Amino acid sequence: MTSQGGGSRQCTAGCGTVFDLAANPAGGAPVETVLYRFGPSAQGVFPQGAVVVDRAGNLYGATSSGGSGCGVGCGVVFELTPGSGDIWQYQLINDFDGYDGQLPQYGVIEHDGHLFGTTLGGGAPYYGGVVFEISTAPNAVD
Repeated sequence: MTSQGGGSRQCTAGCGTVFDLAANPAGGAPVETVLYRFGPSAQGVFPQGAVVVDRAGNLYGATSSGGSGCGVGCGVVFELTPGSGDIWQYQLINDFDGYDGQLPQYGVIEHDGHLFGTTLGGGAPYYGGVVFEISTAPNAVD
């Protein structure tokens, strides 16, 4: 991921991207494909860390800002699923609201259908950050 760039007009230097580098079949430099460009703040902006891939090939990651919590956005956890061609579908997994954490900085790790990560701030009662777990199973409650 890149924390900036991607051509979004919402962010001065771009809101970030998720990209893939593949071997060039003709040899030479790898081929870069942008899988997703962050734009609307509600979807999160300024991704951090790396994405993780589950067994089905879905990508998961976190942004350090954006979303609808905290007024300006406390960050989000997102999922990208393969679509047709080079199109990937975005889904919001968690929109941090400050009480459940804010400012995730190091991405997420995945294990058996659960995502784990940390935030720099938020979390009652002292707001010094949280360690979080989020299930990726439909309709699951963590």
